[in-house]
Amino acid sequence: MGAFKRKYYKFKQEACNCQAGTNLHIYIVFFNMQSIVKMFQKCLEFVDQVPDRETKDILLNSVRTNTEGKVYVEVERARATRTLAAFKEADGSYKEAFELLQEVAIETFSSMDRKEKYDFIYIDGNHDYGAV
Repeated sequence: MGAFKRKYYKFKQEACNCQAGTNLHIYIVFFNMQSIVKMFQKCLEFVDQVPDRETKDILLNSVRTNTEGKVYVEVERARATRTLAAFKEADGSYKEAFELLQEVAIETFSSMDRKEKYDFIYIDGNHDYGAV
């Protein structure tokens, strides 16, 4: 059983037994944060399914705007930033791509798995934006 399901069953048990007391708010916050993370992950999955580029840009910018300053969705923000930077680079807007990638905090990389962290750093370091 996953961590989320264990927390859910514990919450359900405590709520049913009326033993939750002051701990009930902790579960509400936990479920709210989990829901938000899942929602942004789903939004990023939809980017590939959107047919036109303008809608993709709107979706990615919306994800970036709404995840700004929220530590629990920093990886999702970094993924949206990386995708948007790739679009900018494909359009020839190298300076904008560089500036987007520079916005990602270095602390975010510790939350990523090893492969994704390597890919992100490789993409960022493999381009010569100095000529821009």
